[in-house]
Amino acid sequence: MALLQFLSEVKANLANIDKYETVHVVIGNESCDLDSVISAITYAFYLKQVLQSSSTLVVPILNIPHGDFTIRTDSVYVLGKHGINSDHAICRDNLDLRPLHESRRLKVTLVDCNVFPEEPELDRVVVEVIDHHKLVRESSDGISLTVEIVGSCTTLVAEKLTKDERFTFDPVVAELLHATILTDTINLNPEAKKVTPKDIEYVEKLECCLPAVDRTKVYNEIQVAKANISGLTTLELLRRDLKFVTEPDVTIAMSSIPVHLQQFLTRVHVVDDLMTFLKSRKADAVVVMTTSPTPSGGSIERQLGIYSPVEELRKKISQSLQTTSSPPLDLQPMKTTVPAFVAFLQGNVAASRKQILPLIRVMFK
Repeated sequence: MALLQFLSEVKANLANIDKYETVHVVIGNESCDLDSVISAITYAFYLKQVLQSSSTLVVPILNIPHGDFTIRTDSVYVLGKHGINSDHAICRDNLDLRPLHESRRLKVTLVDCNVFPEEPELDRVVVEVIDHHKLVRESSDGISLTVEIVGSCTTLVAEKLTKDERFTFDPVVAELLHATILTDTINLNPEAKKVTPKDIEYVEKLECCLPAVDRTKVYNEIQVAKANISGLTTLELLRRDLKFVTEPDVTIAMSSIPVHLQQFLTRVHVVDDLMTFLKSRKADAVVVMTTSPTPSGGSIERQLGIYSPVEELRKKISQSLQTTSSPPLDLQPMKTTVPAFVAFLQGNVAASRKQILPLIRVMFK
């Protein structure tokens, strides 16, 4: 069975979901970046092959509303090369997991995260975790854990698939995994400090399943697609790659945006849109991490902005991030005329949102 056929059949089978004894969902984190999307789709395809159970429906779920699929321009591009589009995507609002959970028919595999995003009651039915973030689960009893700090979760997915003789590699799967590892590791660039030996190993192994491939061309084309934000509103841009830190007294949003921060701040009505965004997400502040290519194009630059109408909160976040040493962010103040907004050039480009989110979380514990 080809990947496209699998996705088409899963979508069709949702109409007859009651006939299945078990529904095994594979889902990534709430930012639903390329890594989460490809990890969920390819690992669900793998489970379908190896389980070979007519009583189990395996469903890859993209952890966003269906209407947000098209604003993930890099995922749209990578999947679209293989004929996969929004008609094949199954998103959070396409399948209500709660009735499945209440009827004890739900199993969950988490990819690119290791706790169930925002729904702890569903965390009880997690049976497997594949993740490249720091383990934050309070309990892992009875759960198959594959957690390792590598550049991309798709590296760990590729490892599991290549080591299982029961799985027949679809060249499309190999290409999707390969492209995502290159994307997450900045084309295996050691200067970005994201690539590990295992990422390199599985890029090379995947290339054995592919015709001659130009890594730089693959990487650059995805960056062009990701940076194509011309048709997106500021609100769409803020929610395109979004995560949260939620504590009893405060909610902090963190958006990743693929343009220079100064360019983002020149958008028309940016202050009104930032305020509208906070209200719509019931958040108290938003941390905006922007990424742009260096002039040579060989690496990236990062900028960091904090917006909150609450001055005390804005100062707390900015001062904490300026003084942190694990890791040091090397934040250098940038001038901005945008009210209630603090901007920095981030000298430590190796510190991604994956490292910064835990720092924000610790501030409010």
